[in-house]
Amino acid sequence: LSQLEGLTQEFYVAEALPKVLEQVVQCKDVMAQQYLLDSVIQVFPDEFHLHTLDQILTACTQTVPNVDLKHVMCRLMERLTNFVQQNPEAVPDSVDIFGMFRSHLQTILERPFQQQAGAPPADL
Repeated sequence: LSQLEGLTQEFYVAEALPKVLEQVVQCKDVMAQQYLLDSVIQVFPDEFHLHTLDQILTACTQTVPNVDLKHVMCRLMERLTNFVQQNPEAVPDSVDIFGMFRSHLQTILERPFQQQAGAPPADL
C-alpha cells in the first residue's frame, strides 16, 4: 500500500489509513493487531504519521488488551522524534504530539489486562 504510485497524504489521511485501522481493530487477533500496527508505522512516511497521530493512537486504544503495544509506541515515538528534530517546521501548530501520547497512553494503561494462562505479564 505504501508503494502505491501517487499515494498522497490527503488520500492516506482520508481513505487509506482509516480503512487499514478499521481492519486492524476488527481482526481481534493479538499477534495480527501488533504486527499490522507496527507495519503501518514502519512503511508510511513520518510526515503522514504527524497528520494522523490521533487516529493511530486511537486504534491502539481499541486493540485487544493483550496486544503488547510497548514496541509499537516506542517505534512511533522514535520515528516522530527523529523526524521532528530534522524538520521542526513540519509539525502543524494544531498537533500536540506529547499531549496526544499522554492521553492515549493513559487510556491504554487504564484498560483491564486479560492474562492468558501461562503467559507472562505484558509490559504495556
